Amino acid sequence: MLPPLNQINETPQEEAQDSGSVEGSAQDVGQDNLQGMGREPATPEEQAQYEKTIQNAMSTLHGENSDAIIDKLSEGQPEEAVAEVVASLIIKLYESAEQAGKPLEDSVMMFAGDEILNEVVNMGVISGAFGEISEDEGEDIQQEAMLLSMDKVGRYLEQQGRFDREALKQGMDDANNGKYDSMLQEG
Repeated sequence: MLPPLNQINETPQEEAQDSGSVEGSAQDVGQDNLQGMGREPATPEEQAQYEKTIQNAMSTLHGENSDAIIDKLSEGQPEEAVAEVVASLIIKLYESAEQAGKPLEDSVMMFAGDEILNEVVNMGVISGAFGEISEDEGEDIQQEAMLLSMDKVGRYLEQQGRFDREALKQGMDDANNGKYDSMLQEG
């Protein structure tokens, strides 16, 4: 369903030369970036990797396959459809970056994954793929899809030998204890 991704994680110089843009720059998408999101400031390399990852994701979501993605969102339970689209895209981003010899940092993918999830849910709502839903129902879809997509990506990462269950547990504990609350206030 999703096409192969090209030019994953170009260097900042290559990115600056990239003339194709998808409805604004990667930083325009929700104005989220790694700096100021409840953690140490991102290195320039992390920030560039994040921005390129978002750019590639948005190009995929809003490119020639956008109709197929919306069709997928219309199938079955919305949260399952969103999770499938999000997880498939994140896995393709991981694989493409690995093939390019520029593996994605897990912290970069965590923040990018949140942007991707938000965009996919917005696509489903705006397109009517989920039918008429309330704001609360949309939030429920997003929360459930986040958990389902994290599970799918986690299984993929585990198969690749990149999954650390203890780190995930600590991250979830930190989130439950409010460590990342400042992220929710951004944007």
